[in-house]
Amino acid sequence: SRYGKKSLPERSGRGAPWFLCAVTAWVSLTLCVSAPARTISGRINGNQYGSEISSGDVTGDLDLSGARVTGDLIGGLTHDGKAVSSSVRSSGNAGDNINGSVTGGQGTNGAESNVVDLHWCQIVGSRISAGAHVEGGVTESGKAVGNSVTLTDTFLLMGNHIVTGGRTGSGEATGNAVTVTSGYVSGNVYGSYTGEGLADGAVNLNASLVTDSVYGGYSENGQADGTVTITGQYYGFSAEGNVYGGFSEKNGSAIGTVNLNGAVLSQSVYGGYAADGASDGTVSISVNSETGDLSTVSGSVYGGYSAAGQAGGTVTITGGSVTGSVYGAGFRCRRHRNHRGRRRCIRHRQCLRRCIRRMGGGRRFLQYGSSVERRQRHRRGLRRLRFGFG
Repeated sequence: SRYGKKSLPERSGRGAPWFLCAVTAWVSLTLCVSAPARTISGRINGNQYGSEISSGDVTGDLDLSGARVTGDLIGGLTHDGKAVSSSVRSSGNAGDNINGSVTGGQGTNGAESNVVDLHWCQIVGSRISAGAHVEGGVTESGKAVGNSVTLTDTFLLMGNHIVTGGRTGSGEATGNAVTVTSGYVSGNVYGSYTGEGLADGAVNLNASLVTDSVYGGYSENGQADGTVTITGQYYGFSAEGNVYGGFSEKNGSAIGTVNLNGAVLSQSVYGGYAADGASDGTVSISVNSETGDLSTVSGSVYGGYSAAGQAGGTVTITGGSVTGSVYGAGFRCRRHRNHRGRRRCIRHRQCLRRCIRRMGGGRRFLQYGSSVERRQRHRRGLRRLRFGFG
């Protein structure tokens, strides 16, 4: 070295002052605080945490065993940091009753790999009559990645509940998932949810019932992608609301996939739904290979749907029925968004020609052949527009 002393290898700790080593060790410990799993049972009032810290990244685990809880359950909670690999679990041996919300991990700037895994639980009570949240990972901002909710023989009753694999107020929500098996959810189910950014998630329903809508990925402001797979039914129904693979509320495109295997749906199905962007998606309707039950959709089916943009998609039906209409793609004209039931708009010739061209009718769709043929094509075009936007 410059002063004749032998230099230490790079990243070596030998020769460092003792207080520097101590500070380094303290910082590494506070970056991610992990606590032993906490088990609760019996009757308990008030919110319960596996681990709660004021700052730093948190990892906490909360296990239920015959618990009767009036309050919220959170595996790991940090008031300034990320929630990482936290969980709330129940074995299902004793049965648990929860009068509150359940969250695997909750942070302020990130939520990664957090888990809610409930077996033989019941979430119900006067405290949550307005609705409880069951969420794998939640963060105010930043990424919500790889979080999950698994509900087996678990029932969310008497309320407008929300089940979400991973949610962020602003940032990407990707790789999050919800799986419900032999369960009941009174409310909505989201694989991934973001207030602003990309949402990409998955929902799997197996012999279960959701009383409201199901979303693979939901973005309030941005791009959405997702997959929803529904197999079987619960006492004659699978979902009573709409089903969306990907749903973009504004300023983004939507791509999604919906697979129905012996499912029974009360409303419509959308592979991808975009309010003002492009949309594309795939919907597959088939028989349940185990039970032989056919899929039934009481509403319409859209591969992709855009309220004010380009749309494309694919719908494949190999075992089932659809009461409403079936479209590979559906859209509304940018200039006239009130096609539904509005004859004066549908008869607007310029708008009609543009829409027919976009639906593959050709530039001269209304301008060749005999007068009888033109009238027939005109009526077919009106029918396609009228029902295509409905």
